[in-house]
Amino acid sequence: AGITDYWVSQTANSCESARSKLTVTVYVIPAAPIVSNVAYCVGESASALTATGISLKWYSVATGGTANTAPTPSTSMTGTTDYWVSQTTNGCESSRSKITATVYAIPSAPTVSNVAYCVGETASALMATGTSLKWYTTATGGTAMTTAPIPSTNTAGTTDYWVSQTANSCESARSKLTVTVYAIPAAPIVSNVAYCVGESASVLM
Repeated sequence: AGITDYWVSQTANSCESARSKLTVTVYVIPAAPIVSNVAYCVGESASALTATGISLKWYSVATGGTANTAPTPSTSMTGTTDYWVSQTTNGCESSRSKITATVYAIPSAPTVSNVAYCVGETASALMATGTSLKWYTTATGGTAMTTAPIPSTNTAGTTDYWVSQTANSCESARSKLTVTVYAIPAAPIVSNVAYCVGESASVLM
């Protein structure tokens, strides 16, 4: 890379003209753009790909092909798709950087089992079968708890909880887990009984 000057004249009838200067500039080919791979969940809204560079050109192949504007990856199905991008300065196009767009499947909802307690019984933290569980007190929205809640057994009734699992940053649908707290029944009503020795006794009631 650099600049070189040349001079040229022309001659007519043995008469040489003044010289014109011609400058040849050799530019450095820029480095390939800086990129980061991207990941989505199936059905997630995707954005156009980005890269750090000047006058970016996007391709669907590593060499050759037709340059395009930044593509938006499809998230309609799981899998990986590769894209390539170059930058151009002073009319010199760089080599291409590869960006891989990965679309992950949404995991299934966790497996849960309802639980039941008696009023005042010591409860344990709720459990579910899944990865990176998130617990909620609502079916949709709400704030996720990464620590499983411990239900209260102070009063009789039912309380619903919801739990999801996350894999590859994709969160599943929520499973509902119902906690039932039963009232402790009153002691039975009894009447004392008396027998004489040797008397035939009846089953207590």
